[in-house]
Amino acid sequence: MITQLETSELKGITFQIDENGRKKAVVIDLDQYGNLLEDFFDLAIARQRMSENDTISFDDLKKELN
Repeated sequence: MITQLETSELKGITFQIDENGRKKAVVIDLDQYGNLLEDFFDLAIARQRMSENDTISFDDLKKELN
């Protein structure tokens, strides 16, 4: 069962919590915070790419480009 928990610190932010009190999702009022949505997606993509193992060193990149 998921319940809603509204924050008193930030109006327009509501957490969905499970039966153990763990935050599972967040609902954000886009009228108030919609301008931050693009930043959130950029951060999520950057974090996902950090876990990818297909990176090469800068020196190897330079060699490959030459």
